[in-house]
Amino acid sequence: MVYYLIITMRHFSSLYIELSVAILAQLLVPAFSSKASEDFSQPSYKYTSVSIPAESLKGNLTGDPCVQKAYVFLPPSYETGQERYPVLYFFAGYHMDSDIEYIREVLPSVMKQREYIVVSVNDGNSLHGSFGSNSPVTGNWNDFFLNEAIPYIDSNFRTIASAEGRAVCGFSMGGHIAIRLAFNHPETFSILYALAPGVFGEKGLENAMHTWDNEFLQAYGAAYAPNLDKPYPHADIPSMDGSTEDMAARTKWNCGFGCLPELLDRYLAGGTCLKKIYLEVGLHDEYPWILEGCVYFNDLLTSKEIAHTFVITNNGHNFSPEIFKAGMGASIDHDFSLSE
Repeated sequence: MVYYLIITMRHFSSLYIELSVAILAQLLVPAFSSKASEDFSQPSYKYTSVSIPAESLKGNLTGDPCVQKAYVFLPPSYETGQERYPVLYFFAGYHMDSDIEYIREVLPSVMKQREYIVVSVNDGNSLHGSFGSNSPVTGNWNDFFLNEAIPYIDSNFRTIASAEGRAVCGFSMGGHIAIRLAFNHPETFSILYALAPGVFGEKGLENAMHTWDNEFLQAYGAAYAPNLDKPYPHADIPSMDGSTEDMAARTKWNCGFGCLPELLDRYLAGGTCLKKIYLEVGLHDEYPWILEGCVYFNDLLTSKEIAHTFVITNNGHNFSPEIFKAGMGASIDHDFSLSE
C-alpha cells in the first residue's frame, strides 16, 4: 500500500495544522491495470512539441541552441471549442528528458473537474541541467522561462493568460526551478507544486556534496558559481577543505538550493500571495538531504505563516505517471476547478 501523510497549514484568524493520513493504493490500482491502459474509449489528449525562440540564451558558453523545445498536452475539447484553458507548467529533473508523453495514460483519470493544458518546458542543457538560473556560462534560463516560453505558449494556444490560469510544478531540479519561479513571481503563477525539490536544510550542502557525481558538480557550479577565469565549464566548485577559496565557493553554492529564508522574506515583502503551495517528498528518497531539506522548508513556511500543504509519501526519488496522478495532477485539477 502507498501511505500519504498530508500536513496542511493554513492561517485564518488563528494558525492550525491539520494532519491526515490517507491510504491511496486501492484507489490507484484500477487506473493502472493493463486493462485500463488498453481502453480506447478514453478521451484523446493531443500531444505536440513546439520550438520556442530563446534569445535569453544567446552567448552561452555551453553550446546550447537559442531555440528550445516545449512539449504540450491539449485536452480533448480543445479542438472542438473556443474555450481558454489554465496551464500546468512542468519542469523536469537533472539529466531527465523534458518529453513527458508517458503521462498521457493517466490524464483522463486526472482531469475530472477541470481540463487544463500541460506544458513541459525543456530545462536541460549540454551539462544535463540548467537549474533555471541566469548565468554567463549557461545563459539566462530564468529569463527564457518567464519572458519567452510563457508568452509563446500564451500567443500560440488558447490559455488563460494570467496568474489565475497558471500552475508551476516540477520534480527534483525542476521542483527547485518551480519554487524559485513561484516565490519570485507570484504575479505570474497562482499555484506551486514541488515534488522532491532540490532544497537545502541547514546543513544541506555538506550533506549533499558526497551524493553528487562530477557531472552534477560541474552543471551546478556553472549555474550558481560561474567563474569565467576557470577552465570549462567555468565554475567554482567547493573543495570542502575549509580554505578561503572553498568558503567563497560554498557561499555561492549555498544560495543555489539554499537561501530559503531570504527567498520567503522577499516573497512576503512583495505583498502578492500564491493561492496554493504544495511540497511533496518521499520518505525513502535516495537523497536524504532532499527529505531533510523539505522538512526544513516546511518548518520555515510554517514559521512564517505561509499557507501550504506538505505531503510525505513512502516513495523514493522518482517521477512516474502514478505519482503525477496521485499528487500533482489531481491537486492542480481540483485547484483549477475552483478558479472557474
